[in-house]
Amino acid sequence: MYTLGHMAMEGYMENAIKHYRAKHRPPISQAQLARLLGIDRPLLSKMENDKARPTPGQLELMARMFGVPPTCIILKDNEEN
Repeated sequence: MYTLGHMAMEGYMENAIKHYRAKHRPPISQAQLARLLGIDRPLLSKMENDKARPTPGQLELMARMFGVPPTCIILKDNEEN
């Protein structure tokens, strides 16, 4: 479970990271995103499957890259349309 303040997000990051990778134009692969974050692909896979958490810096970089606030990656209620 991932917590931000008083809110708990379980399993949401999995859907959000995959969603934003696919929505990115052109779509970005796990390997490409992992390389940009400075991590290996298996770690990104763990993040997408809610088995690992991104650092604040990684979260910020993903948010900038996808053009969304960081909360859109971790909070389902703040998902961009």
